[in-house]
Amino acid sequence: MQFIAYIGMGQTRFEAETGLSRGYLNKLRNEPSPTKIRSILSRFPELNQQWLLTGEGEMLNTTVVPVEAAQATEVDENTHGVKFMESEAGMLINVPLVAYAALGSPADEFAQLIRENGCERVSFPVDGRHRGSYYAFRVEGDSMDDGTRHGFQPGDIVLVRELQRDDWAPRLHYGKWPYWVIVWGNCVRLKQIVAQDDAGTTITCHSLNPSPEYTDFTLRLTDVNRLFNVIRVQPKDRVFG
Repeated sequence: MQFIAYIGMGQTRFEAETGLSRGYLNKLRNEPSPTKIRSILSRFPELNQQWLLTGEGEMLNTTVVPVEAAQATEVDENTHGVKFMESEAGMLINVPLVAYAALGSPADEFAQLIRENGCERVSFPVDGRHRGSYYAFRVEGDSMDDGTRHGFQPGDIVLVRELQRDDWAPRLHYGKWPYWVIVWGNCVRLKQIVAQDDAGTTITCHSLNPSPEYTDFTLRLTDVNRLFNVIRVQPKDRVFG
């Protein structure tokens, strides 16, 4: 309940998003089952499992999970080279961490960039094996930092899934996936897509930071090289108080 208050989410919504039955928390008298714990941590990976079960330590576990530290074992790899690991905490997806600034390059250099930096990988909790091409980016700049938990701070790491160009039409599902890493020209930006024209040819990109310097702008999809929708974020270490 303390964590729910911290994130500003209603109990009913929290239960729905973590796969718990409605009113489950009110009826809880003993430790949740391992399945329930995995479900909660899969949805909120920043929540410290030790704190959740014992009240000891910090509430937020804000570090990206290294495979070695998690003592995970590789159990599968999809056709895009994405690895899936089993750990005591459950399933992890293990993906290349792409240098955010370095990606500001022509699209045909992207594959080589991944090969050169593929040795650096990070892991995120997931609910199972997934098809598709996944990567991770470290956030730079403050254009997506609105000063709330829902924003993105410099140093955060986002897990993204690439959307193949054939799937850009007729429309992007930006209602379900609001945040995107967008590559065009020599630019790489983490933005919220808030609109798409009726013809589906342009998108409007929005920054969460309300500062006047971060105004909305429009991009033609023909100018976009690659699109990645943000799946989840691992917050950087934060110190409170």
